[in-house]
Amino acid sequence: MVSIGFLYFFLPVFMALYALAGQKYRLAVFLLAGALVVGWSSPWGLIPIGVSILSGWLSAYISTKKSRRAAAFVLTVTVLLNAGSVIALSYSRFFSAGLIAQISGRDISFPSFGFIGTGVCALHSISYSVDVFTGKYERDESFLRTACYIGFFPCYVCGPILRYDKLKEDFLHPIISYDRLAEGIRTLVYGYAEKLVLAAPLMEIWQRLSAEKTNELSFVSCWIAVWSFAGSLFFDFKAYCDIAKGLGLMAGFSMPENFNAPFSAGGFNEFIKRFCTTLYDWCRDYIYKPICPHDDRESIHLPAMLCAVTGGFLWLGLCGKYFIWTLFFLLILTVEYISRKLLAKTNIVLRAIIMNVMFTGGLPLLMIGNTNDAMSFIGRMFSFSGLPGDVFATYVIRSYAVLFLVSIFFAFAPAKLIKTSFNQMSPNILRIVQPVVQTILLLVATAYLSVSPVDGFMF
Repeated sequence: MVSIGFLYFFLPVFMALYALAGQKYRLAVFLLAGALVVGWSSPWGLIPIGVSILSGWLSAYISTKKSRRAAAFVLTVTVLLNAGSVIALSYSRFFSAGLIAQISGRDISFPSFGFIGTGVCALHSISYSVDVFTGKYERDESFLRTACYIGFFPCYVCGPILRYDKLKEDFLHPIISYDRLAEGIRTLVYGYAEKLVLAAPLMEIWQRLSAEKTNELSFVSCWIAVWSFAGSLFFDFKAYCDIAKGLGLMAGFSMPENFNAPFSAGGFNEFIKRFCTTLYDWCRDYIYKPICPHDDRESIHLPAMLCAVTGGFLWLGLCGKYFIWTLFFLLILTVEYISRKLLAKTNIVLRAIIMNVMFTGGLPLLMIGNTNDAMSFIGRMFSFSGLPGDVFATYVIRSYAVLFLVSIFFAFAPAKLIKTSFNQMSPNILRIVQPVVQTILLLVATAYLSVSPVDGFMF
């Protein structure tokens, strides 16, 4: 979704057809556009999305038409099918040590198969099936609306994860309004800028540093590398979520925020909640709450929380370094939960500093595939050595100081505060500033796309 072709060809054609189709055929155009996005990458990618749509629709249908026992059986099959597709065909395919490669013993190049959207559609299918089965809301009798929700193509890359009951009215009456269209264009342009102006350059810095031997890096260079990776990871996720939100708004769908200054969090649990809010909410509602729905026993809360966090990490991928990274997070969350009463008395700023040092200090476990190399890198970060004569750190600080300052500001500052401050400007000034800012960002993004291919953490 970040390409010249998508921005200047697919998007205008889609919006023109979508607008001309009228409310009667608008959802059909929306569903076909999603199929085209996937099919353009690889027709094979339509298979898991089709399975998610059909299984979700069938499970909801059985829940309202057949016995409770039959509905429970079909729901179980639906959950297993979708969970299996997430683990086997979603983000794990980007790693040679993924599940399929481990089972087959061969390095299968799954990125070429283009299973885009599998992870998001699977979660939509599970939530829709479970909600109808538990009676949270009634099944939508329209297969087209159900398919559009489960296969909501703007969210294909990494979310946000949507809830059907929150979008039902928009699906019933998909209206293109001037306000939503304008807000959608602004959000989409900001997403492109986050991806190309922040995430991609930060990833380039990390890639250059990762090519060096660890023992030749100073501790300053190591910390620069870690923040470059952390910033790229954050803005990569946020960019695609903002692009998705922008596309959704342009098509007439209100979508939730997915990030809220996670690096300002006062703990790891809060960090996870702020980093990917909709995924956190999904894991809470469909993993945590079923384990301890109304249980006041302290002994059950921690296992339930760890199960929910593990489920969230499995959604991101299954490979060796993800396993180590997940264990690291689970250990920190366990310690944080046990000492929560003591932490509650600690200053919030101090807690945020401790959280950031621990988070970035453990990032090499995710950044570097070999655990021994990762531990050596972590040791180098806290060695306070190698600074004299560190030409690379000096070069990066001088050349990319503005990039680092801007990325740190937008990573730590709450998005709502920035948006509110910006909108509090004089309306006359705002009418001039907004188009100018958006035009500049669009031109810069276009220049980046014209010069070099997009690179990032995962997407």
